[in-house]
Amino acid sequence: GSLLYHAHCMGCHGPQAISGGSVVDLRDASQETLDALDAILLEGQREPLGMPSFADRLGAADVPAIRAYLRSRNRRADAN
Repeated sequence: GSLLYHAHCMGCHGPQAISGGSVVDLRDASQETLDALDAILLEGQREPLGMPSFADRLGAADVPAIRAYLRSRNRRADAN
């Protein structure tokens, strides 16, 4: 998950999921957000908010690995 995150997400969301402040710090992602990663990353659910789809770069098998990485970095008790 870490390799996938750093290859595809780090550019906007920062190294180790630590945002520089211009976008969401994924260490604070809610359980709801983590559960919706398939829709967010592959279906473009949040494109209206500026989060592009990664369907052309990631597959369904990649999402659980990224989710697990984000859970390992999460600071919220409800997401662990």
